[in-house]
Amino acid sequence: MSKTKPKYLQALQERQQAMMLHVADIVDLKKKNHPQLRDGIKNKPVEYWMGLADGVNALFEDALHKAKCYKGFSYVYFEHGEMHRVATEDVQQNKGRYQEWCREYH
Repeated sequence: MSKTKPKYLQALQERQQAMMLHVADIVDLKKKNHPQLRDGIKNKPVEYWMGLADGVNALFEDALHKAKCYKGFSYVYFEHGEMHRVATEDVQQNKGRYQEWCREYH
């Protein structure tokens, strides 16, 4: 695997991370039943948004593999717009802030 990512993959990674933050915000607002959600967001279940994030991850992961830049990933969560890694024991026990679709690629 190459040591550095090409610029196009760095740009894709920035978009992937922005999408994870966006979906995390939507999922959080939907779980709180926020009154100011737009109809397009209100009408779709949380699973739709998680599936969308899974699709973005799959496409990005495929691009990393094709460029021979895949080095693995970590599960993350967002708090106040910042990304944090999920503790390994939370992932192993499927608890805490762990969510399968919320990933950061290395």
